[in-house]
Amino acid sequence: MTRIGILGINDLTETFLVELFRLDPYVHVFLSAGDMERANRLARKFPCWILDTGQAVVDEVDTVLITQEIVRPGNVQENIEYRQTQLVLLFEIIPSFDNHDNSSGTERFINRHVTLQNLSPCLHLSDEHINNYLFVLRAQLMTMKLI
Repeated sequence: MTRIGILGINDLTETFLVELFRLDPYVHVFLSAGDMERANRLARKFPCWILDTGQAVVDEVDTVLITQEIVRPGNVQENIEYRQTQLVLLFEIIPSFDNHDNSSGTERFINRHVTLQNLSPCLHLSDEHINNYLFVLRAQLMTMKLI
């Protein structure tokens, strides 16, 4: 059974969860309670568990998805300890800007790109890691189609 933890919740998390549960309705998803209102809303909509800390999420799962918003200097993210057997991925939204219409001094978002980077503490990926990576990648690609 696939056990995925999501540290941080961003605008794409709900869309990602829709595709994740569509691909595997039995996946176990654990959310960190950083943004409690959003986490509770997602847990009511999807069969997710909310845990108190990021470390508690990491301790429960085999695959960890980290959103860009929580990866900042001085953030609690720096104190989390991962197991060598975990696959750790950065799920990041990168905005694109329309530079042609910059008369107001503010950039307008015209689309978003999603990147998935392997931040796994282990260098050699097992067959299970590769399967989990491909599973998350498939859900991510389906998410991108909806953007």
